[in-house]
Amino acid sequence: MGQITLLNNQTLMSGYYGFEREGRVFTIPLAKNGHLMARSNNENFIVLGRNNTIEGLTLDASAKTTGNAIIANTGNAAVGNLTIKNNKMTGVSGNTGYGVLLLINSTADSTISIHNNTMNFGNVDTGTGVMISSIGGSGTQTVTVSELNSNLITFGNGDSNRGFDLEADGGAATAVLNVSQIRNNTISMGSGANSIGIDVLSTLVGAEGGSTIAISNVIDNNISMTSSGANSGIRGVQLRGSTGGGPVSSIITGFINNAITITSGQAGAGVSDRDYGVLVEEMTAGDVNATLNVNSGGSSLTSVNTISVGSGTKAGTNNNGTISPNA
Repeated sequence: MGQITLLNNQTLMSGYYGFEREGRVFTIPLAKNGHLMARSNNENFIVLGRNNTIEGLTLDASAKTTGNAIIANTGNAAVGNLTIKNNKMTGVSGNTGYGVLLLINSTADSTISIHNNTMNFGNVDTGTGVMISSIGGSGTQTVTVSELNSNLITFGNGDSNRGFDLEADGGAATAVLNVSQIRNNTISMGSGANSIGIDVLSTLVGAEGGSTIAISNVIDNNISMTSSGANSGIRGVQLRGSTGGGPVSSIITGFINNAITITSGQAGAGVSDRDYGVLVEEMTAGDVNATLNVNSGGSSLTSVNTISVGSGTKAGTNNNGTISPNA
């Protein structure tokens, strides 16, 4: 089928859908675990309005090509109260595909819940399970994620893939992304280079505005990856900040009982080439704060999480990035 565009306050889920024509009422059954398959064309499959719920569906976008998403907003619009839960998704067949893509540049409310979904990608490069970006525009922009919980994201072999990509991109105004919890997710990636299980980046190009990411309760997640060889530069979790002048912060508070495994992890020639279970990095000098607070009563990150990276580094920092207590 072609692109599906949801109206405001509309729900798309398994069940029977009715419509009326010339005085007669018709119903279309999607049935339990209704299956929707995208037509092969160059567009996102499901386009959001505001206050939408997408629940209990099998969404197959494998006929689509490079750069398409299964679920996306349009025009950087706010999404209101958005719930995406209990769906089974198959990603696009080409590179740079997304399961859920939300780029938001609006001062209107956006509160997002993504729960208990399965997202499956094949052997692709630069694919992403869920990308959420708060973009600073003419006024302070705040995006709230109430939960990213109990999702299963699977990639085959490929480079530069992401499970979760969470960003605050400041501009003339401050961009804020608040995430209440990331729990019980499983992210599995085949062999590759430069891939990241959970990627968190707060950035600002100029001196105006600012950007802030605040994430709480990263707990009970399982991330497994395979290094493709020397200088592959893969990370289980990466937390970074970069500024062109204004204030930037990327902060995780509560990082407990996560399992991160990098098979055949490599030491690499330098930071960019080394495989890390966890890397916290302040990419530029200036007003930047990249901090991971373990929040475990004084226990170190590696003692309250299970991290195995071969010859790579279990947990490390670069420039003035901070892990507290020390890893």
